[in-house]
Order: sequence, then C-alpha cells, then structure tokens
Amino acid sequence: MQVPVKKGHEREILEFIRSQLRFVEIDVSAHCSAKPEAMSRFLEKLREMGAVVPCGVSGGLRYLTAWGPREATKIDAMDKAGELSDAKARAYLLELIEGAEAEGVAVDVPTTKPRTDHERKIWQFISAHRHFTNGDVMAAFPENPLATMGFLRALRAAKVVKFWGREKTSTFYTVHSPKEQRAAAKDLRSSTEGAIWSAIRIKRRFRPLELHQALLPTLPDLSLNEVTRYCRTLTKAGYIKPPKPTKKITRETPFNLVNNTGPLPPQSQRVTVIVDPNEDRISYSPLGQVQ
Repeated sequence: MQVPVKKGHEREILEFIRSQLRFVEIDVSAHCSAKPEAMSRFLEKLREMGAVVPCGVSGGLRYLTAWGPREATKIDAMDKAGELSDAKARAYLLELIEGAEAEGVAVDVPTTKPRTDHERKIWQFISAHRHFTNGDVMAAFPENPLATMGFLRALRAAKVVKFWGREKTSTFYTVHSPKEQRAAAKDLRSSTEGAIWSAIRIKRRFRPLELHQALLPTLPDLSLNEVTRYCRTLTKAGYIKPPKPTKKITRETPFNLVNNTGPLPPQSQRVTVIVDPNEDRISYSPLGQVQ
C-alpha cells in the first residue's frame, strides 16, 4: 500500500514499522524521533488507512503490524502456538521483505552488526559517541551517503539505534543502552575533568587558581597545571572565555562560562590516524573518512 508522507518523522516511522514483523507503540517512540503527539496522530492515520492493523495481544501488550490483515492473523496464530521465536520471527520477516521488494517496495533489513569495511567504520564512529545526529555521520562519511543512511536505518530496524533526544532543530540518536549511558556519565562526572567542569558550572566566573583551591579538599592530588591546561582546552573549544582577549592563559586569567552544555565535561581526545606516505595524505581516521 502506498502511504503518503509529508514530513521527515513520518517517513522515519513508516520505514521503521515496515522493518518490523510486529511492534508496539513504545517501540516507535524508542527508536523514532517524532514527538509523542505527532507519532500518535500518524499511527492513527495509518490505522484508518489500513496500513497498520492489530496483530494480537501478548504479555499484556497490544501488537500492530504493517504487513496487512492476512499476515497479522498468521503472526498472532504463531505467537499463540508458541512458534514465534526470534529465529522464526526473523525468517518470516525476511520472507515478507523479499516479497515486498519483488513488488517494488524497498524495506530495510534489520542488521545488528556491520558487514562491510564502510559499515565497520560507521559503527566505530557511532559507538565512540554518547549520541550523534544523522548529519554527524554523513559529515564523517560523505563519500557514500546512500550506503551510510541505509546502514543507520538497518541498525534502527534492528532496534540497535535508538532515539536519544533533540536540541533545537537537531535530532540525536544513540547505540548505547540506558545502563551504559548512566555508567559512562558517572565515569565522566567522577573524572578530573568532570570535577573541574562541575566547579566551572557552579562558579561561572572564575580563575584557574580559584578552581584549584576550591577542588583541593576533595582532590588533593590535583595540580594547578592540570586545571590551567583544561581551561586552555575549554577556551579553544569556546566553552569559556576571558572578559578581554588575551594571548596567554595563566593561573590568574579570569574566565566566564559562555557555553554551558550540561553536566558532562567536554573532553580533549587524541586519535591515531594512518598516513600513506606514497600519496602524502591521511588514509584513515577513526573520526571518519579523509578525502
């Protein structure tokens, strides 16, 4: 069935539910970026069109499917007979996807692991980030946009890529579980950079020397050089700024916090790249492709 979509989030929902044998609404909200009201309206529209139909109740959950009434009946019967194991469900879904493609309807095949070098590099990139936007990934891998977006959609279809949140016009996704994110956030906040960043967010106006003095009771091994060095890093990145331009940053330099992005500390990271001396260029970077 042809379904007209007007907005990007509707296309995202449609692509996701078509890649599922069956789903519940919470699956859509967990893996797609539409706001709850917009998601509910679009799903209701799909129900009215017959593009989404009920698919039985299991474990107290009301399932839906985008594969039509006949398949919904089969899926429900398989579930009630205890025949809907993960392996059988995937095999059945792949049959349906193959049939759809034969009729000219492209459906994303759920993929949990990278299959090519290109996908492995994308996986390394998104795994290294707490969250990311599609634009971040496209900017890092501009040479094959169709393959890049196809892999991201396949990961979402497999429920590996999840909706993380939005800020202004940007939509963020993640491949990390809530437990992994909490653990990573805890580690960051308890790091030396985390302690300095927390002090900066509290004080808002400060000097490196003042931060060091404030942190010494809880971090007796913290050196003034570490604090000053981190302030230099934050200055370069635009998080803090001296009231007046200065070429040299010292322990006495006054700062204002100008970009308070949240409780987790911005980090300075070094990466290893591969340089090809034959072509005098960087041939590989873990942050993305280098032309």
